[in-house]
Amino acid sequence: MDIGCGTGNVLRFLDPEKYIGVEPSVGMREKFREKHGFEPLDGHFLRIPLTDESVDTVITTYAFHHVPDGEKTDAIKEMLRVLKPGGKILIADVMFESEEEERRISAEDGLKKEMEDEYFATV
Repeated sequence: MDIGCGTGNVLRFLDPEKYIGVEPSVGMREKFREKHGFEPLDGHFLRIPLTDESVDTVITTYAFHHVPDGEKTDAIKEMLRVLKPGGKILIADVMFESEEEERRISAEDGLKKEMEDEYFATV
């Protein structure tokens, strides 16, 4: 399962027959359907529309930073809920060494405004 799948860019590396995408944005789901011929499920990190222990692997690429810090633990619990025993979770996203580094980089790149609703993790 690919949560926050967007337009499905990661699908080119996976078996489409086994792939389950989950995406909260109607527009992204429509673009995904245009690209791949099927639509991902409507859901998000705190509400994955799958049954308990139903997937072997949960992946998310460049989407987890949209989960507010206070909800990240619940999001991981929800991923664990749908994961089969012995399954794996792969989270690929931007991280910073510290909050200070995040502030410095966003200021240098002029991204402060754009990053206000994004919650990047720190090491």
